[in-house]
Amino acid sequence: MRTGKPYEKQQPTGFAESYARWRSNRLGQITDALEQQLLFELLGPVADKTALDVGCGDGALASELARRGAIVTGLDPDPAIIAAAQRQARIEGAQLRLVEAKAELLPFPDASFDAVLAVAVLCFVRDAERAVVEMARVLKPGGRLVIGELGRWSLWAAYRRIRGWLGHPTWRVARFWTATELRQLVEGAGLDVVEMRGAVFYPPCGAAARLFAAIDPWFGRRTTLGAAFIAVSATKPFGKVRDVASAMQGSEMKPPPILSHKHCDAPSAFTPESLLREARRQKGLSAAAVPEICVLDPDGDIVRRLRATGCADQHPGWACYHTDLYVFHHDGREYGIVGCAVGAAFAVLVAEELFASGCRLLISVTSAGQILPVQAPPYFIVIDRALRDEGASYHYLPPFDYSEADPRLIELSREALTVAGISAQVGASWTTDAPFRETQAAIDAALEAGILAVEMEAAALYAFAKACNRSVICFAHVTNQMGRVEGDFEKGIADGAEESLKVISLAAERWRAEASL
Repeated sequence: MRTGKPYEKQQPTGFAESYARWRSNRLGQITDALEQQLLFELLGPVADKTALDVGCGDGALASELARRGAIVTGLDPDPAIIAAAQRQARIEGAQLRLVEAKAELLPFPDASFDAVLAVAVLCFVRDAERAVVEMARVLKPGGRLVIGELGRWSLWAAYRRIRGWLGHPTWRVARFWTATELRQLVEGAGLDVVEMRGAVFYPPCGAAARLFAAIDPWFGRRTTLGAAFIAVSATKPFGKVRDVASAMQGSEMKPPPILSHKHCDAPSAFTPESLLREARRQKGLSAAAVPEICVLDPDGDIVRRLRATGCADQHPGWACYHTDLYVFHHDGREYGIVGCAVGAAFAVLVAEELFASGCRLLISVTSAGQILPVQAPPYFIVIDRALRDEGASYHYLPPFDYSEADPRLIELSREALTVAGISAQVGASWTTDAPFRETQAAIDAALEAGILAVEMEAAALYAFAKACNRSVICFAHVTNQMGRVEGDFEKGIADGAEESLKVISLAAERWRAEASL
């Protein structure tokens, strides 16, 4: 937690030393690690992106951004702090551009940065509203703003207020924030809030930090009440765009319909519950819960294998108009599975109906085309983020490049496969709506971005999961090189069904173990 300075009224003497003391004790190390983990989860991938760290302090966070591949500018109004950040950057070998300026008057053109980060800044600036408006101004359309602030309703805030009342110069002037206030600031600047999370729920005590650090992220995903640190992520919507020709004519180009009139926070008038209700009425079915773990099998290979071996029975109460749900058992556990739900829109439609019917974890295993040749097909990828080159995800989340998986589900899946000795990559996929428009230029761009494979569902499923707070994990079974070599599309024994079932079972068991804690 960046502490020890009012943003504009810093006393230079001892500032760098105060940061060093904070990070040298166990409480500071644990707290900093939790906050940084939260910030980078909300910020997403930063490699090759331009990033602005407002109120950069001694440059530790800016240096971490640079280590992750960002092109970083750090900003602070105090020349002594800028000098400290320069020293830190030299020590760590980080390439930083450091600028002396105020948050309320950023010296950059409009739309200069892909990402803007501000941590413990608004608690000390004179005009927080103006500072956020400035951050929004310099953010590119589709870019990500992450603000981390000191939470009002926490033991840390109470302790700091008392210190302020007793005359501590920092905490006497500090302002503490609620999640609602931060949301209002960000939305007032014209940005779309993506997520709000908390961290540091333990009291300011090293023993408590050591005891509760492991479960702190669990609380942070569920509430901000009691959090000493609150972080909000937001994106800048694509507004009206002017190009040279239209500007000369005084006309404006409107964004395409896929980006227009999207209100991601608003409830849908048409719900899966209402569709299923009417379907059950028409089909004469009683309401019946589906298994708590369900599988999407876009290729249909797993379903065909299960049915051919007599291992799957049709679910008697599944009312979906478009699909059949089968129930099977593997290693003594019950699963539901839907085959041939190909493509982002279809996959999300089925996912909505499954969760409305009692599903708690959805696992998707889809075949995918190789982009980055990490090994010879077939093999599995745990998809941690998916490039949104489809349409359905934009109905769930504001526009930015990737839909991101729940980091905990990724880690659980990776650990499960590693322990079982199954070779699997963890990385990004490209979700497309048009497989026969995978041009060489598009493939080259994906390759340059470090994308591992191309598939058709993950971006929409992850956007749905994030927007609706659902548990979804997507695996890509890399089986082909998009037909560019002879003998392609070989999936393995039983068209890869047996290996896929093993992957599903391993991931599900790790999820069950964690869910039972």
